[in-house]
Amino acid sequence: MHNRIKELLLVFFVSGVLFCFMFGCDSGKKAVDEVTGNRALQQFEKVKKDVQAIEEKEKEKYDAVTDDENQENKENKENKENKE
Repeated sequence: MHNRIKELLLVFFVSGVLFCFMFGCDSGKKAVDEVTGNRALQQFEKVKKDVQAIEEKEKEKYDAVTDDENQENKENKENKENKE
């Protein structure tokens, strides 16, 4: 019984020291973020914004190409009508 109490106190002491160490340095903050999933969430949000920005740029490019094609088609039709 006495040994069990010593083991529990040692576990709590070591846990407390590790806990304080983790919050006492920058790498501890990173470790806490990693364990809680905050880092993964931040990375996900960043990638999500990057993908949205790329999607918007590609949509603008597609719209520009479509507009150019439509304009060329109209010009071709007008030219054909004028030739006839």
